Amino acid sequence: MALLISKEYPSGIVGSYWKIAKVVWEEPSVLKIYLAVYLSSTSRVAGKDPITVEVKESVLLPTDETAGTLLGALYFKLKQLPEFAGAIDV
Repeated sequence: MALLISKEYPSGIVGSYWKIAKVVWEEPSVLKIYLAVYLSSTSRVAGKDPITVEVKESVLLPTDETAGTLLGALYFKLKQLPEFAGAIDV
């Protein structure tokens, strides 16, 4: 499970494959989602290192588990952020 959406970094490198690498619970409902950003799914499968790791904060409520799993709920929450509008689940 991951998200597919392109983002160009100041160096000119474009990352398009976003995979949750780690989740840290800050408070009962506040969490930090660490996203490993890869050039593509091919580079991820080939074992390449991510371009960078970005951290997003979110609030997760018990009713947010609409995707059937906690991981699915986290990706759903990420897609609600403006920078992930139009992202594709892969």
